[in-house]
Amino acid sequence: METIALRLILPPLVIVFASLAQGRLGDRLGGLVVGLPLTSGTFLCLLHLSHGPEALAHGAVGLLGGQVAVVAMCVTYAIAAPRHSPALALGAALVAWVVGVAIARTLVEGVLVTAALHALVALAALAGWPRSDTADTALPSRSARHDLLVRVAIGSGLVIALTAAVETLGSGLAGTLAAAPLVALVLSPSTHAQRGTRAVQDLLGGVVRGSLGAAAFGLVVACTAGHLGGLALLVATAVCLATVALVGRVDSARP
Repeated sequence: METIALRLILPPLVIVFASLAQGRLGDRLGGLVVGLPLTSGTFLCLLHLSHGPEALAHGAVGLLGGQVAVVAMCVTYAIAAPRHSPALALGAALVAWVVGVAIARTLVEGVLVTAALHALVALAALAGWPRSDTADTALPSRSARHDLLVRVAIGSGLVIALTAAVETLGSGLAGTLAAAPLVALVLSPSTHAQRGTRAVQDLLGGVVRGSLGAAAFGLVVACTAGHLGGLALLVATAVCLATVALVGRVDSARP
């Protein structure tokens, strides 16, 4: 009963939290919050409660691999945004995510190799991050309340559907799919349509920065769950936040 309640309550709370973070902190920092393992970390917690530490470790390996696909999705949308509509950019980003998942699942083996691949891809993406230099002409926005309701409905439906199918997927694949940037996929088209290319590129650049923390989270859980059990999630959370703080400090020091 508790697991079902969390599946129903958590997704809308996460969507609302991410939307408020974007509004309060701006697109760049809001995207960083979106990139953190909010839904995927909760998924791993539920996985541990229902299936134990071994499943937790396998799920964390899958989550780590899924971060490679997150970067692929963000880069693709950011490149497509200046030339295409939100719908077309989103379609291209979804294709890139699927390809990224396939690569992470079939071509990359080993936790450390996966972590190194993600770090390399994410840092390379940030070093050459696309940014529009042209002024944007955003479409008239709907009411903030209406937009938030749409985001909650779409994002929650996707998260709940995925979590409900976990038992048939296996913990590894489920962990990879749990890393799907559902919140970013909901926020990106609306941000693109309402505030333009530069705003959505800032948002997705923040998501890539957040994915470095999410990958650190997955790596720590994968390596320590067998020894620490559920405590691995607490240690991983601390490492995740420290990683994000370090990335933010390095990023702010750049000219």
